[in-house]
Amino acid sequence: MQPADILRIFNDCTNKNYHLSKPIEDGYFSKHEIDVKGYGIYENEDYTKPFNCRYCLVIELAQNKSGKILTVLLMNPSKTFPAHNTENGKFDQTIRNLIILGNKLNYSHIIVLNAFVVIQGNSKTATEYYKSSYRNSPTDKLNRTFINKLLKNDNFKDLLLACGDKIDSELYSFYVDIIRENDVTPWGYSLTKKQRPRHLSLQSFQNRTAFYNFLKNPAKIYLPISK
Repeated sequence: MQPADILRIFNDCTNKNYHLSKPIEDGYFSKHEIDVKGYGIYENEDYTKPFNCRYCLVIELAQNKSGKILTVLLMNPSKTFPAHNTENGKFDQTIRNLIILGNKLNYSHIIVLNAFVVIQGNSKTATEYYKSSYRNSPTDKLNRTFINKLLKNDNFKDLLLACGDKIDSELYSFYVDIIRENDVTPWGYSLTKKQRPRHLSLQSFQNRTAFYNFLKNPAKIYLPISK
């Protein structure tokens, strides 16, 4: 699989011709000895623009030759960008955690999707914007169409859910229905008290504990939401 394959699937969902970002590289991974590169599909290349959107992030783990592809559904994107202006490229900490997990499980590629695509590091602000301005917008509809189309492809049915508790309940239910319709059996690395798939942000003690326990003993928790 190549990043351009994902781009073709995405562009089949819209009349606008999107393209992949410049490669995203992050010196953070030199200490982990992980050879990683990412490519994003962004709405606007002014990455610092408020309420910009990223529809997808394709991550290549060059050292892993398994050919396995991990598809991931998170809540919304944070600050992962290629180098631009005077800023170096970087993955945000959630994506860094995901890369460490994907590398541990020997995946060659990680496809990062989001329940909604507004770039915001603050989940509260992002959720408020989703409810006030984003819900049912053309951007929202395009993202839903793209995820549905992607999950119909057998190459992308190994699905990790990690959207957490803060995702809007209506939106979560929508994606549960898509998952069922496409006969996908998703998994999580841990569940919250609400039985939602735990997010990959490690700011809370519970998430950190669950994440590092998973790395020690990577037992996937399959979620009973498929047909």
